[in-house]
Amino acid sequence: MASPVKLYVYDLSQGMARQMSMGLIGKQIDGIWHTSVVVYGHEFYYGQGIFASAPGTTLHGRPVEIVDMGETYLPEDVFIEYIDSLRSVYTPEKYHLLENNCNNFTNDVCQFLTGRTIPSHITALPADFLQTPFGQSLRPMIESFFSPPAHPAGPSTTAFAPAAAASVPSLAPATTSPLHTATNLSALTHHLTTNRAVVVFFTSATCGPCRMIEPEFERVIPDKNDQLAGRGRVVGVKVDTQVAFDAASQYGIRATPTFKFFLDGKEFHEFKGADTHELRSGVDLLAWTAYPPHPHTILSLRHIPSLSTDPILFSAIGNLDAVFAKLDTVAKEDEVEIGVEDREALDKAKAVLIRRKEGKPASDSAFELNVDKFDATVARLLAALSLAHHFPLLDILRLLLLESRVADFYARNPSTLVEIIQRVNSATDASASSTATDLPPKTLVLMTLRVACNVLCYPAIPTTHLLSSSPASHRGDLTALLISSLLSPDTQIRQTAASLAFDVAAWIARGRSESSPRAEDDEWELEVASAAAGALEAEKEEEIVYRLACAMAHLLYCVPKGSAVPGLMSVLGVKEAMEKKVVEQSVKGDKVKAVCREVGIVLAKSLEMGEGN
Repeated sequence: MASPVKLYVYDLSQGMARQMSMGLIGKQIDGIWHTSVVVYGHEFYYGQGIFASAPGTTLHGRPVEIVDMGETYLPEDVFIEYIDSLRSVYTPEKYHLLENNCNNFTNDVCQFLTGRTIPSHITALPADFLQTPFGQSLRPMIESFFSPPAHPAGPSTTAFAPAAAASVPSLAPATTSPLHTATNLSALTHHLTTNRAVVVFFTSATCGPCRMIEPEFERVIPDKNDQLAGRGRVVGVKVDTQVAFDAASQYGIRATPTFKFFLDGKEFHEFKGADTHELRSGVDLLAWTAYPPHPHTILSLRHIPSLSTDPILFSAIGNLDAVFAKLDTVAKEDEVEIGVEDREALDKAKAVLIRRKEGKPASDSAFELNVDKFDATVARLLAALSLAHHFPLLDILRLLLLESRVADFYARNPSTLVEIIQRVNSATDASASSTATDLPPKTLVLMTLRVACNVLCYPAIPTTHLLSSSPASHRGDLTALLISSLLSPDTQIRQTAASLAFDVAAWIARGRSESSPRAEDDEWELEVASAAAGALEAEKEEEIVYRLACAMAHLLYCVPKGSAVPGLMSVLGVKEAMEKKVVEQSVKGDKVKAVCREVGIVLAKSLEMGEGN
């Protein structure tokens, strides 16, 4: 079913820009535009992070214009997953009045939902302002506002406005405090209906015992959330009975302090008085009941729980002069001309990498690189060069992908990355379907795998484009690259493919530990697990075995109840294959042996609990 998408436009100047801009800056500006996107019954906007509220209830008042941006057919859960991926792009620290503001956010969101951009007079406003003499004179001051401070600032003492907090209760970032205040029954009901586990502290300004236990309440709730480490969330709500009369009446509060514990909106436990031990016990019981620990977490394991979920990256910078010279050489061999604009883009890319290699701050050089032009250069040259000659350009790209500005760009414009992966897949398919024994060039496959690994270090790209379950994503292309490369006769390709398998499995594992775990796709995870299991059984190289074993560990550890992955691994004989490698001493390192043994333990526990049956 289609969902309408609306752009809400606000004038932050409240009409003053229209009246005074000509006299002040010599140019007519009709408004200082702030925009938000309304879809699925919520208004999404960017300021001190990404927020959502009921449409028309933000601090900006009523919109001066509502623009119809069309309709979207994307499911709401896919969109929320996309919004979550943008939280690393649109952070409070990255807000910039001229370069990364609310209108850049809404433009990205509208393009994702409908393929349409927001009106150009809104996105062009900063450039229009800077073209004026007044704007040019103010630019250094504006830049200084949004540059990192020379010395870290001390902790802020400014209180977070309750009204602002109330406007974005359910879709605020995961860093939002778990402590809230409800001033009426409606606010309390909202917290009870939007959170699974809630502790309500009924207090009173004139209550001495309340003041005694309040600091403990404010400690125990955050402490419990730290212990849960993303498995769930316990929310604490303070209700002053002398203010929220309706809430006190509804729940029959006759004395303070009274603590009520709610699970899924229903009262779970209650006690009265300032007993800190009973408070902690009640919170522990509520958290245990709402979010019981996974059976795997109580196993005696030394290695798997401490395995890193950070992706394996290919960040080493070699001889840059040789890489760029090789690009010139292969271009001449293929009779491909590197034009003036392409040369300029490549030179600036080289400057960024030289600066990083020398350990200098990348910011000055990075801001000189026009990523849009660099991407156009990459796309042009890859289309013109033979497949065997792609590797110098891919080597440059895999290094630049570790620059946040470059990754930001490809999070919004992934087409070049997708085409790189698809070229290898097409070449692999062609070699498999013909009588020729020629495989795709080793350098092409190797560099493409390294690009893919480095891409996965930046959450927005895999979440929205390469590992998302959305029909619009290109997960199938990445999976095909992974499977074919794991089967390669070349050891170096298999080792890099094992790194990619680890990165994919680590991404799945990270999703299980987030405060709002991603929905898992059994069918796809089975495909990845099957490929990794098949490769592991046949593999003789110890380092490759280790990376694949770690990938299997991430796929299995804390797997959701009902997942088919453990059952498949049992059918494929993963436990037996790993035991065989240890017994026959085809792997000799203690760490490799330990992970292989622990994968067998975790798999046995999963089958015992009925997972995968």
